[in-house]
Amino acid sequence: MEEFENLMNNIGEINLNGQNLGDVGSKTLMHISDDEYVDVVYDICKCFRDLDETNAKNYREGVSREIDLDKAKFFQDRADKISKLIQDEKMYKEKVKRLLTFLENLYLSSNKKSIDEEITPFPVENGKVQIPDESVTHATSLSQMAGISKGGLLASEWFGELESENEGRFCCFLSKVSQISGGARSRRGIANLYFDTNSPISRLLFSMDFFAYEKVKANNPDYVEKMFLPEVIDLFETIIEPLSPGGINMYKFSRTNSWVAIPGGIPSQLVKGIMLSSKEEKLDELVENCSLFFPKAVIFDETYTVLGMPKLISESDDKKIR
Repeated sequence: MEEFENLMNNIGEINLNGQNLGDVGSKTLMHISDDEYVDVVYDICKCFRDLDETNAKNYREGVSREIDLDKAKFFQDRADKISKLIQDEKMYKEKVKRLLTFLENLYLSSNKKSIDEEITPFPVENGKVQIPDESVTHATSLSQMAGISKGGLLASEWFGELESENEGRFCCFLSKVSQISGGARSRRGIANLYFDTNSPISRLLFSMDFFAYEKVKANNPDYVEKMFLPEVIDLFETIIEPLSPGGINMYKFSRTNSWVAIPGGIPSQLVKGIMLSSKEEKLDELVENCSLFFPKAVIFDETYTVLGMPKLISESDDKKIR
């Protein structure tokens, strides 16, 4: 956690108007700490509180298929927790604004620092990329590549749009690739972005995995404060968890056990590899564009055959990957 503390010490107050990433693709980034957005967070917390109360009542009264007192208690506990959070509207909104400002400043600072951040390149043997197990990746459409290269992989809340599902609002989603299960799958029109997890900024951001937090809190609660800084715990407990009822139990399901939910976003400069389908039309042109968008990334196809080497690479790194 030393990297986290060092970065936090250097963040300070950022002039958001001066640091805003601006137009990303066809969408314009907003300030997630604006008063209007804080009001939305408060209103949705109230809505979820009421839904939980209703669910608890239905289970207690047997309105559902069968009476399930455990589920009734689960929903009632969530409703009570949200009630305590929002009972003082002014105080809650001030806290939300402070935490959203913290999140926004953290991402903008990480994005700026990542420009000069060195990444650990994938090893290459006999013209093929070697993908370590547990590599972190995100699948996206080719049409989104230019926007991601400008602003990074961002939670939809950066554009004033609440995540459509309930797993992790204010978070961007990635997955850990298991080579045993065949790794990431390649499809036409889709690129799999691989992110570096070794640099100080990467370790900082990936240490904030919301799903990992929920798992630790459920299974080893004594370790929560040892693994997560107070500001991060506050962010999870005050905003992300209340707005993400579906994310609380994500770690229990083997199908989604490898998912990662990172608050805010991941800078594009941390993309170290891109998998493309070998069946793409104008593949050579696409490879060249991807190399321009993500100059630190090695480009390869579904057989892991190298299609393009990083544009930005030192001589020492070049020897490592060849």
